[in-house]
Amino acid sequence: MSAKTIQTATQTPFHQHDCSECKYLGSEAHESDNFDYYFHEQKSEVIDLIARYGVNEKYICSDPIHVRSSSPAYRAKELYEQI
Repeated sequence: MSAKTIQTATQTPFHQHDCSECKYLGSEAHESDNFDYYFHEQKSEVIDLIARYGVNEKYICSDPIHVRSSSPAYRAKELYEQI
């Protein structure tokens, strides 16, 4: 098993992603797979996390995540928006 390489959010994604509402979080190369990570805000306190591993329909999406303003995930979202 080879070591994984994590790229920062300043890197270019491996795969094209067609949703203008998604926020790019970063990418990861692991063995022969390349993943791009995004979050998509549905409403102010509901997000989906997306891991894209190819073009078109090749991605994994989480169930909607309810994020409260006191949660670490909401704080991470706020910090991301300040960048």
